[in-house]
Amino acid sequence: MPSDSAMVPDVLMADGSFATAARSFASDKRFEDAWKKLDVVGFCTGFNTFCDRVAVYNDFHRMERRLWSLKLGKGKVPEGLETGLRERVPLGRKAYADAFGGIDNCLGALEQAGFDELLDAHLGGFTALLKDQHHPLRAVLQSAFTRLGCSSSMLEEFDRSLSQVDYNPKRLVGTTRPSELRRVLKQSTEAQDKIFQFTQAHGLSYLKGECGPPAWAVTASEVLAYFGFSIGAWVIVAIVAVIITILVVLCATKLLPASILSKCKYLSVTLGFTF
Repeated sequence: MPSDSAMVPDVLMADGSFATAARSFASDKRFEDAWKKLDVVGFCTGFNTFCDRVAVYNDFHRMERRLWSLKLGKGKVPEGLETGLRERVPLGRKAYADAFGGIDNCLGALEQAGFDELLDAHLGGFTALLKDQHHPLRAVLQSAFTRLGCSSSMLEEFDRSLSQVDYNPKRLVGTTRPSELRRVLKQSTEAQDKIFQFTQAHGLSYLKGECGPPAWAVTASEVLAYFGFSIGAWVIVAIVAVIITILVVLCATKLLPASILSKCKYLSVTLGFTF
């Protein structure tokens, strides 16, 4: 992957599988109408809000993960550190709510524009490319989320969840239609909010020591269920990031008809590459 972010669309289109999927997406008779209806500014604003706010949440989550490691390794966390985590919950909780509110705005824009059937038909062709550990699309997403403050362990955890369903997000969250994704997102973020509430009230009492990764060590069954639901929100973020990548590539490589290409000037996101 080149260091010059402006070259990313060309690198992606140089990959035959991505190029075929992109051309099929752009030539679908449903695309032009949906693109014309899309509130591009609102869509981008939603994603940029996510990028701005999730970095704050990730600061909280990195602290949380460090304390998980202490609890799992030694069986306990020094009281001052656990108290500090509980005191930081409101900040992390609000940042998370704001960030995923931005993702909901992205999905709302896609839903209103009529992207449901289009994405249902084509998105799987793009996400399947993530199976290849060296695919440039995978590199784009990893680079973007690293810049947002996601640690390597967070990315590995997320990748493990997707690999279990053969990188088919539809199998993990049940849909790729924006209208339905909003419902799943609501369920997932509500589950994460329950984890915030539990942590603020009880600290890390749901973990027992020396028992492997957190998912294996959760002693409170309701918290374990919340963890299972909450991963869906991150899958939906990946879906939105893939959609943004597709649109940027279509605009950058001028695969769109001249009559609708002018709308590309409103496509401005902080994924780390431009056109």
